[in-house]
Amino acid sequence: TAPAADGVARSGEALWAMVRPLLWRILNPSVAFRHVVRRALFTHRMATVLRMMPAFSKTPMFELAMMVCAGCEFALSRYKPLYREGGKAENMYILLEGTIEHTSLTGDVSEGLRLQKIAGDGSDGKHGLACGMETLTDVARSTTATAITNCKLLQFSAADLGLSRDKVKREFVRGELAAVPIFHGVSVETFERM
Repeated sequence: TAPAADGVARSGEALWAMVRPLLWRILNPSVAFRHVVRRALFTHRMATVLRMMPAFSKTPMFELAMMVCAGCEFALSRYKPLYREGGKAENMYILLEGTIEHTSLTGDVSEGLRLQKIAGDGSDGKHGLACGMETLTDVARSTTATAITNCKLLQFSAADLGLSRDKVKREFVRGELAAVPIFHGVSVETFERM
């Protein structure tokens, strides 16, 4: 019975270790308020990163905030692959901290797209970089992404994004066509027909 009692004691300690911080937030409102403010600022920064992408440029901020809340934050250790070229694009990511290198066996990766780097404190003026956007258009991965340093990322599955791929493709094509000089001044109705 001694080993069984010891196991119960350890599980009780583990439970108390999880409950204690929650109780402290209830008993100390300043800690809870600080946590809420930090989370709200983080959500706003990540929603702003998503909004810079053509697929989400017209999405209301509250919807982007809901998408950010559905994301899962995780760590990727140095030299580990995030995804491999040719693999199925099931997830999209926002790089929060660290450096990701993109390589390709089938084609050249331009110098500007080869490295994605971000400082965790936002000292470089950026709070996140989107990567793995093939998820939005349901095509295979075009590069292999590998962590060059220890990284923190926010992961979204295609289901978490809550958008149909058809809608995303339509928004992307609309944005790309509008950027071509020959289409300047074309009415919205014409774009819809195109």
